Amino acid sequence: MLGTEYWSYQYYTYQDIILLKKILKVDQVGFVKIYEDEKIIEYQIDRSQHLRLSDLIQMIKANYAKIKLGQLIQLFLNLINQVLQLQISYQIEHQYLDVNRIWLIFNDPNQIINVFPNKIKYSIGFTGYQCQLYEDSLHQIKPAQKEILQIIKDILIDFKSSHIFFNDSKKNQILKLIYDPIIQECDKFNIYNTQNVIIEILCKQDFDNEQQSISLDDIQQINNCMKQRKITKKYCENCIKYFIDMFKEQQSYFIEKILMQNMKNLVAILDDQQQPQDQNDILQHQILNMSAEKLEKLQQHFESQQSKLKNNLKQSINQLLEDILENQMKNFKLQISEEEKQKLLNNLLDRIVNMKFNKYFYNSIYFSKKQNQQDFQQYQESLITKFSTEIVTKEVEMLIQYKILLLIDELI
Repeated sequence: MLGTEYWSYQYYTYQDIILLKKILKVDQVGFVKIYEDEKIIEYQIDRSQHLRLSDLIQMIKANYAKIKLGQLIQLFLNLINQVLQLQISYQIEHQYLDVNRIWLIFNDPNQIINVFPNKIKYSIGFTGYQCQLYEDSLHQIKPAQKEILQIIKDILIDFKSSHIFFNDSKKNQILKLIYDPIIQECDKFNIYNTQNVIIEILCKQDFDNEQQSISLDDIQQINNCMKQRKITKKYCENCIKYFIDMFKEQQSYFIEKILMQNMKNLVAILDDQQQPQDQNDILQHQILNMSAEKLEKLQQHFESQQSKLKNNLKQSINQLLEDILENQMKNFKLQISEEEKQKLLNNLLDRIVNMKFNKYFYNSIYFSKKQNQQDFQQYQESLITKFSTEIVTKEVEMLIQYKILLLIDELI
């Protein structure tokens, strides 16, 4: 996207390293690093070449990203085709597909989704294979064929409720001929029938492969948008570049959060071509100042939550440590002092708080919307405690082995 030259880092658990490596040969987003000790895969993603589907939806709703209706329908077809190709050609099944785990990958900077409609060329990649949706405690394993239809349906329902039709003058026709038929077919959870319905819609609406538009697209509106935003695009692009440069030392989570919070302000720059340069400079300065204030508040909130998380974890990890010690010490006549316990607890807390798994919860700024903040934090804490059991057990075993060796040395 325009000006988004920064790197995003995504963390997911995995179950089977051999299968994961097989999948990555076929479907890899960005660069990856695997931490086998924690069973974590890290994705390093260049955001100037990759756009997450959840971000695209929000950018369209904010009137920032612009695509044609024909491109939206083609995107739905491409999503379906990607799921089917992975299954049929490579026997790869994604059981935890989600709108935050779908990426559009652009190799040509001249054919990316932009602030005005233009020709786009992309491939589709998935992340999060073998990793359950920890942010959604109610989520069950679902076949990708069903989940991709649910995602398409949810996008269209979201657009309907947000009054996004890409051509307001043809709203009723778009509802009748495009939105509703696709939603109804998705409800039946038959991917092949849905694929055929979408292909039929593209044919009936005279999809132009070169222009990537259909007959219900408002070509005049598209041309006007291109004409206007090509002029104001540079102001917006400069603002984003200044912003990213200003916060380049921050986590990508913070950058994405503040970028999304500033969408309306960026759209104001894009859509006001009458504004003189000095006024745009003032507006950019105001946006950057507001962003700095928002960042400070975000950091304070983040630090507060991390402190609270650590305090809560201290209680649960301490209890876990006591239970494991009691169980492990049954067969040994060893004494472990309170000082040793406290030292072990502190070391465990530092290690657990810094687990790569914890970074999973900052993969997307939209996670907390799935649950209220308090429930989300409690669920996060319980999961971290669960993942910590093996770590605590191993540390206790190592301590016992160390104490045994000391006893042996004394006897010798």
